[in-house]
Amino acid sequence: MPAKRRPPSWQRYAAAHPTIGVHVDRPTYARLLTLREESGLSFGYLVRRGLGVAEKEVTTAIARGFKKGRSAGYAEGKKAGHSEGWIAGREAGYAVGREAGRQEAESRYKIEYRCAACHLPMAVEKAHQPVVAVATAAIEGRRYVHAVCPRSVGRGRSPNSIGVTSSR
Repeated sequence: MPAKRRPPSWQRYAAAHPTIGVHVDRPTYARLLTLREESGLSFGYLVRRGLGVAEKEVTTAIARGFKKGRSAGYAEGKKAGHSEGWIAGREAGYAVGREAGRQEAESRYKIEYRCAACHLPMAVEKAHQPVVAVATAAIEGRRYVHAVCPRSVGRGRSPNSIGVTSSR
């Protein structure tokens, strides 16, 4: 069936005033009819009036939600800040504790001996000289010197790269 021809004025009116169709249940429809008859207001006015109330409620709800969200965000940020501060404090405490433990262990277990060439104190460090090598050298009568001993280098000798010399 072809579309019904509408006059241009009706087309302009329809374009400026779009139609909204709403399906409601019977009790709501009865309430709307009663309100329209008692007030003498049109359905359009009732919808516009309800829309204004709804907009005010939504605006109030958004403002309330913003305020509530801001305070909740502030509280969460404060809590996170305390957590970050606690984490930073914990890490600083661990660092201090590690350093104190290292110093205590070094004072108890550090193995020191004197360089055979310059007689300055040397410490056995796990990364540089294994303790077994120092003990073996002492048993075999060899002496340890700095890898780059100040006394040897000062006399024009080549530095001892191994760190062990034969007994003299």
